[in-house]
Amino acid sequence: MKKYIQIIIILLCVLQSIEAQNIENKEFVLDAAYRYTPHHQSFYSILDTLSNSFQNCIFNALDRDYFYEISIYKDSTIRGQIYPYKSYPNGINPVVFETYRNIQKANKGFLYYNEKLVLVTFRGERWAQYDTKQYFSIHNLLEVVTYSIPAESLPDAGKALDIVTLYALYDPGIGNLTITKFYGCNGSKHYIYTILESDTWETVAEKFMTTVENIQTINKTYNPTLPIIPRDDIIVNYEIVDGVLELTRIR
Repeated sequence: MKKYIQIIIILLCVLQSIEAQNIENKEFVLDAAYRYTPHHQSFYSILDTLSNSFQNCIFNALDRDYFYEISIYKDSTIRGQIYPYKSYPNGINPVVFETYRNIQKANKGFLYYNEKLVLVTFRGERWAQYDTKQYFSIHNLLEVVTYSIPAESLPDAGKALDIVTLYALYDPGIGNLTITKFYGCNGSKHYIYTILESDTWETVAEKFMTTVENIQTINKTYNPTLPIIPRDDIIVNYEIVDGVLELTRIR
């Protein structure tokens, strides 16, 4: 009985906290979920592969925060991704966080890897908590999952965003893992940034660690006094060499 009372108290706290985000402490509540510990160390090879492969990602070069998402399907296919933290006009939560909230608690959990949050979801029909135990040891008391807001989020640019993704097949019985597909960041593409009300040429250049002249040249805008129009898109072309961001000019 005491255990159930604790769970009810946690859930009530979560319901209150989801709407009242803790801005002062720079974090917000995702949900109440179970903390996972992988049964087999080979599971960490997914996270190792992801974390060793985002050197040429724009969010890494711009030194922005990120988190991991692991999705496990009924056929034992696993999808692993790294998501950069990104602000949205109507709220601070990336879409994947909203999706996570809407999944039943028996079908999701979380863990930490190198001090980064890893969201784990089980997808497909009729997943239940006993199924998840094939993959993880589960701490059966629900915990409140929070995500810390970075000091500066990624600029609003969802139209051209590098995201590392891999697919793997996993045998929970013997812990055998085979990575079948991998998509890394190519490190050379354009980045579309949406102008905010508060932006000036100088603040945009600072966000991308470049110069006003560079940004204007890329967009073929040579008049420094030309106003920036909110909600307009501008193009930032870049190339990343050994994890170092280099803005390029197109004339």
